[in-house]
Amino acid sequence: MSSFIIAFAMYSKIPMPKVTWNEKNMRYAICYFPLIGVVIALLEVVAYRLCEVLQCTPILRGILLTVIPLLVTGGIHMDGFLDTVDARSSYGDRVKKLEILKDPHTGAFAIIKGILYIILQVGFFSEISWQGIVIYSWIFMLSRAMSGFALANFRGAKKDGLLATFAKGANKTVVTFTMVLYYVLGITGFVIAMVMKAPFMDTMGVDHFQSMSQILLLILLEMAVYGCTILVFWYYHSFSYREFGGITGDLAGYFVQILELVTLITIVIIEKVWIWSL
Repeated sequence: MSSFIIAFAMYSKIPMPKVTWNEKNMRYAICYFPLIGVVIALLEVVAYRLCEVLQCTPILRGILLTVIPLLVTGGIHMDGFLDTVDARSSYGDRVKKLEILKDPHTGAFAIIKGILYIILQVGFFSEISWQGIVIYSWIFMLSRAMSGFALANFRGAKKDGLLATFAKGANKTVVTFTMVLYYVLGITGFVIAMVMKAPFMDTMGVDHFQSMSQILLLILLEMAVYGCTILVFWYYHSFSYREFGGITGDLAGYFVQILELVTLITIVIIEKVWIWSL
């Protein structure tokens, strides 16, 4: 229970009781990290449905769906995204980039790309469908599961810092197994949802063509989600090792934010193209 509390206290703004941050309690803390993504996913789905019931405008819905993850996490991953943008935009050597990551000041590139990120997220959240948000919501768990897997298996760029602290105390074998299990559960959840959806559509009077079209779209969206996770994860490993010599807490936050934005854009584009092609 202490490990659970530490994970939520560190990576979210959800109120938690105080516990001792010792080696024993931190050993399995990262195993609970993806559960914060589950909380965000549930809030996103509820917010979307609530916006439909209240007949909110798409732009207001987009703003709410953008704000929820920031409120839950306190912006810890966005902070890492902004720091990483500053470091990479410097085009300096590895030492220079690592120094910029530690600099508490915010550079112009971080502000510009942070605004661009928020605008894109609001815009694409405004266009996503109910089916799309249900599928997309899984990415909040998957992004954190993959980040936890990287923490246990990727080389650290620094010997100090938040990520290094968690990596040193973590039981890497247990963390790796747990993160893979989260990922597999995500795949299983998609498959179960599709199996349950098909007969339900028949009872609603949806004709065979429409039913098959919806099932094919679900399969395509699932493939897109997992394609995004693999490609962005490979990109994360590649640029981290090449530019920084390994990963850091800021780079982990950058990965989470990039994966969530890329997946959102991909889902909306696929939905739009699919509707246009019918």
